[in-house]
Amino acid sequence: MTYGESRTGKTFTMFGNDFGGFTQYGVAHQAVQQILAHKNSMKNEEDCHVYMSMMQIKNNVVNDLISGKTNEHIGLDLRESDGSKVHVQGLSQISIESLHQFESVLAFGLVSVEKPAHVIVSFQIDTRILSNPDKPSKEGGNQMRQSTLHLVDLAGEGWNFEDYQKFSVVEETSETKDLIYLRNIMHSAAQKQPNISFSESKLCHFLKPVISGSMLTQIICTASSSVASLQ
Repeated sequence: MTYGESRTGKTFTMFGNDFGGFTQYGVAHQAVQQILAHKNSMKNEEDCHVYMSMMQIKNNVVNDLISGKTNEHIGLDLRESDGSKVHVQGLSQISIESLHQFESVLAFGLVSVEKPAHVIVSFQIDTRILSNPDKPSKEGGNQMRQSTLHLVDLAGEGWNFEDYQKFSVVEETSETKDLIYLRNIMHSAAQKQPNISFSESKLCHFLKPVISGSMLTQIICTASSSVASLQ
């Protein structure tokens, strides 16, 4: 998850540089390289499939960035299952077989982003242990392991030093409210407070498994060396 002020390199850190092709890799590329390397190193007794989805959350509305169909007023619904899992109903998934294919899907999705917005790229890795490798996976598999990786590029904080000096805050967007909710909820979770509400923000609702501690989380904070960003 990348977090920080606007224009401090969050998206570059997460997704790299795609000007005429990805000449500089971000966290997402490195993650996919490792996932595919692991997939290709598996034994014959193991069958692995990698699926990618990509969405944006803007004005508390979830939209699919892969399908190319967005609706700023309706969006997609979030659903909970098994008490801890949150999934997006109707979100497209594409099977990823190579780094080049991943780059094509990522570039298409990034073009569709309407900033400011939170962008989430997710990977679902299904690994099946085959009891009989000579049969197709659907017939020979008897153990399934499913892993999930979410790469979250949060919308930037739009505040600057002059705003703090005046004891005022710039226009509070839905994305800014999301970040405030996220900070408050993470603080409450760290204090182990009961009955934490995730319903006010689609971003926080989607990240509920992350915040509640059922997933490992790493946050990359970006900062500017500009004098205007000292605060």
